[in-house]
Amino acid sequence: MPKPPPLARSRSRSPAPAPALALAALRLALFAAFAIPVFAALAFLLALALPASRPAPLAAWFRACARSAVSIGTSAFAIATFLLAGHVEICVTSALPSRDLARRRAVLFCNHQTFLDWWFLGLWAWHTGNIDGIKIALLDYLKHVPFAGWTLYFAGFIFLKQNWAHDEQVIRANLGQVPFRPDEPLLLIVFPEGLLVQTRHVESSKRFLDKQRHDIEARTLPQGTYIPANPPVHVILPRSRGLKCCLSQLHPITPPPPDSAVASKSDDARYSPVTTLVDVTMGFWPSSRGWETGVYPHHSVNPITVFGFGGPAVLSRVCIDLKPAVAEDTAGIAELVALDEVQFDGWLKRRWEEKDSLMAGFHDTGSFPASTTKPKTASACFEAYSFRVVPKLRDWISVSAMHVVFWCLVWAMYCVFKTIVRD
Repeated sequence: MPKPPPLARSRSRSPAPAPALALAALRLALFAAFAIPVFAALAFLLALALPASRPAPLAAWFRACARSAVSIGTSAFAIATFLLAGHVEICVTSALPSRDLARRRAVLFCNHQTFLDWWFLGLWAWHTGNIDGIKIALLDYLKHVPFAGWTLYFAGFIFLKQNWAHDEQVIRANLGQVPFRPDEPLLLIVFPEGLLVQTRHVESSKRFLDKQRHDIEARTLPQGTYIPANPPVHVILPRSRGLKCCLSQLHPITPPPPDSAVASKSDDARYSPVTTLVDVTMGFWPSSRGWETGVYPHHSVNPITVFGFGGPAVLSRVCIDLKPAVAEDTAGIAELVALDEVQFDGWLKRRWEEKDSLMAGFHDTGSFPASTTKPKTASACFEAYSFRVVPKLRDWISVSAMHVVFWCLVWAMYCVFKTIVRD
């Protein structure tokens, strides 16, 4: 496996030449000109349909419209990636069938390295047919991004402020009724770290562990608190309360009775808890080796570098490793939900220790070893495949339709404005 080019290893980069900057600006302008009409049309259409999200007879229809809007938005992502970063290869290793996770309804938790983590997970979901039902937990400020953020907000994505008093209510409101909708797909993606991997956050994790060791010696921490032997280098410590709250809403320890307040708000009285929990680890190649260089993935792999400057020297391969976090049955998630906060936090920290080890190997080889993913039993599934993003005909048609809708809206507003000015 080739080593990263010298550019990726340097702590400080020399300024790009003027022609490269001009070309990057042109590519980003084309990206904006392509994406803005799509998401403006989607946001407008969802806003028009928003009154139907409340009445029970129409709520299911609105949610179907929201899923279609997300699917069209992902088609726009796929086309943009094809045109501006079509060389990027997405490599997947999976210890479970990955092509019907949304229909089986699943929760995925993943390490967080760049602002493009969710972008490439969305493209993986698009490629495997899991885009119908996708929801992602994102930072609250992203819902204010014009058009794209509005579309995701109307579509029911979960926006968090990293303020537990607020976030707990948001999670309950968004996920509390999902167990009563067994026919609706779900692919919930959560980033428990909550922050990007970079020097100050890695150092903060180390200081937190040092403080916990001191508190253990002073006997001020709850009994059973798990402290990793070594501080993480390639990931940062996860926050467990958000993920545990999601799981407790999707798989309550005590199912609510059919006449409960939660069930009465649902348009479907059937109860079917989510039973699939998937541990996802992502890596981007070439590796920036941030612990050596100070340049972490979110510095070298971001929308400006990938879609502006582009090229294999910036990003050539995205690796995604999936494995079941618990046994895929009713008892699997139920056992996790039954843990108290201290026990669940210890369980999640152990998963992050495994991720740190996986990422250490990835930064040397550029891939995740199949031996860590391949299940022990012969009956279990093992998949290893790679793909480049190539939009399908329906992607081009749906995105083109949104461009037509956008320009029709612009024409209509122009006519209305012209009429008002004339009068």
